[in-house]
Amino acid sequence: MSKPAQVHTVLNRDSDEVRVPSPFGVPLLTYLNRKGLRGTLSSDRAGDVIVLDGEPDMGRVRMYLDDWERAATTADESAGPTKPAPGEGLGGASAAGNELPADFPRPGTPEWRAMNARRGVLIRRDLAGKATDAERAELEQLERFSDLSLARWGLGGGAEG
Repeated sequence: MSKPAQVHTVLNRDSDEVRVPSPFGVPLLTYLNRKGLRGTLSSDRAGDVIVLDGEPDMGRVRMYLDDWERAATTADESAGPTKPAPGEGLGGASAAGNELPADFPRPGTPEWRAMNARRGVLIRRDLAGKATDAERAELEQLERFSDLSLARWGLGGGAEG
């Protein structure tokens, strides 16, 4: 069994910033929002940065970050397939509606990062007005499955309904 991926946050108390590896910025900000903290998210080459609004109690922020890191690490320890077999689409016929395919990648894995890179390509093509109907359908499916996967592993997100 391979060692689980570690998710480490870095809290800069002077600038009220939290740095986390991509793609964990969105689920972490969602989690912090549920805890009553607000902020804005940006990304750079080193990862995602959340700038917290107001003057939050940094002890409370650190406690929430520690809880979130434990939950993210525990989710990565779960066994199970994370990558579709060659030639298989994401989900196939069983992925209708809000059902997450068993072979959809877990957040924090290399397969998740590859899927997220594909989402980025599709988003850029869509924003540029160059996406085909098939690419827009693929993007919609990846968005839905990503939300469901984040919710499954307790990292925020979830299907809207």
